[in-house]
Amino acid sequence: MNSNWFKLVMKMTKVEYGKNLLLKGVPIIFNKSGAKLKIGENVTIKSSFLSNLVGLYSRTIIVTRAPGAEIEIGDNVGISGATIYARKKITIGENTCIGGNCKILDNDFHPIEVETRNQLLRDENGGDSDLVPTKEIRIGKNCFIGCNSIILKGTVLGDGCVVGAGAVVCGKFESGSIIVGNPAGVIKRLEFMKKICFVAQFPPPMHGLSKAVETLYNSNLNSEIDSQGKFEFEKVDITNNKKILKNLLKIIRSNADLFYFTISQTIGGNIRDLVIFKVLEWQHKKCLIHLHGGDYRQLVDNDMNRWQRKANYSAIRNLSGAIVLSPSLKKIFEGMIDESKIFVVENCVDDQYLLTDQEIEEKLRALKNKKVLHVLWLSNFIRSKGYSVVLEMAKAEKERVDSGGERRFHFDFAGKFFEKSEKEYFEGYIKENGLDKYVTYHGIVSGEKKRQLLKTCYLFALPTRYPNEGQPISILEAMGNGMFIITTDHAGIPDIVKDEINGIVLSVDDNTCGTGKCRMLQIPNDAIYRAALLNRNEITKHYMQKEYISKIEKIFGEI
Repeated sequence: MNSNWFKLVMKMTKVEYGKNLLLKGVPIIFNKSGAKLKIGENVTIKSSFLSNLVGLYSRTIIVTRAPGAEIEIGDNVGISGATIYARKKITIGENTCIGGNCKILDNDFHPIEVETRNQLLRDENGGDSDLVPTKEIRIGKNCFIGCNSIILKGTVLGDGCVVGAGAVVCGKFESGSIIVGNPAGVIKRLEFMKKICFVAQFPPPMHGLSKAVETLYNSNLNSEIDSQGKFEFEKVDITNNKKILKNLLKIIRSNADLFYFTISQTIGGNIRDLVIFKVLEWQHKKCLIHLHGGDYRQLVDNDMNRWQRKANYSAIRNLSGAIVLSPSLKKIFEGMIDESKIFVVENCVDDQYLLTDQEIEEKLRALKNKKVLHVLWLSNFIRSKGYSVVLEMAKAEKERVDSGGERRFHFDFAGKFFEKSEKEYFEGYIKENGLDKYVTYHGIVSGEKKRQLLKTCYLFALPTRYPNEGQPISILEAMGNGMFIITTDHAGIPDIVKDEINGIVLSVDDNTCGTGKCRMLQIPNDAIYRAALLNRNEITKHYMQKEYISKIEKIFGEI
């Protein structure tokens, strides 16, 4: 017997539920004031002994017991005579089946210790007391919970887990685990492949963000690339905003378990992002964002109107996680999302552009006899990236030599001009100041040409103030290839470059970088040698593709 009339009672206690909720028999569904109880679409709840012949001995009970408690049940979930009782939070993923007479309890009802238990009996708050031990329960997608099993507080079940009948479960279990016994343990793991949709910028054009995305997508994590891959990847390329409607349709049609989303740091791009966030929220999809920059919070708090700012805070709060490029950048999301959901994944160097140990040894050995050292600037020609400052350094070197000093530096530039005005400024400055013998422009470099530059240059200059900067891959590449770094204390750069240890760090507030230019001219070769060796070791230990992919893999698996 269907009891859809009970939905009126649910509405009275502000229970949220989606389309096609089917109630068989009369359940007990109660939402305490100040709590949240949300049931997805196409959910079936059985409470009659005739509705499930396994033998139900009680109605289904779904209760939020304390103010602030949460129960969230995903789409297409089936529940039979179960008790779901939350004082903190219980989450049940979509397509999960909960067998007859199961108990899912995120608290102990009473403390274990006698004194605390007696204290609870005397507590004026009674059942609302904070003395009751409580810990969140998370059950993933596509799980099967066998009849008469008990899921205790703090349990985390990954996607596709199977819990055997009568099991008493406590702890964290990986996706695809078969869990049986009392206390429950894993007896087998099923092949379970999580599907991840990349909503991101792919090359072209090639820049730090698109390169990092391409590296990850083409890694051994992707089952299409590597037969041993752990995940199924699909992509929605959002580089071209003119394709927004087509991309939204792809996102809506995707059945991915997780959406990996590289968000924008412009007001216009953020509006597109908010639309994507809303679509994913409507579909109850998990979303993990990866911020490849350091300007997002500044943009939200200071440059957006009230509506857009509020929408961003709401969207970020509901995310499954947020990745930043360095520890100091975690502050970007502080106060917007739970700190436990903020992950740090540093960028990585491209293996193909990393010199071998033998090449590094030869390079550093040759440094002792080098009279003129090559300084490299390698990036897209954007004024805020600091190429004009490096030109000023070249000018200062020429002036020193013209005054009778011994020449020490030659300046190599490589990268793409996006604006004609930038190219005209670059070429005009060289001509006006007679820097032809001090500056070489190599064009857009890749492959062996780029590798050769990384091999022959001993200093790398990127005095950047670029608003969207995070942790420049170009600096990591230079460090990995044994270079001394000249940069700014901007975004996440201070986490990888320390002043007078492995480079020179200029103040981002000093628009002229006058002090930095003088300091550069005074760097002794032995300081360059020490920094180069230190940088090489740091990169090979912590910033290789293997490390980068491993960290992302762990996050993909946990969410």
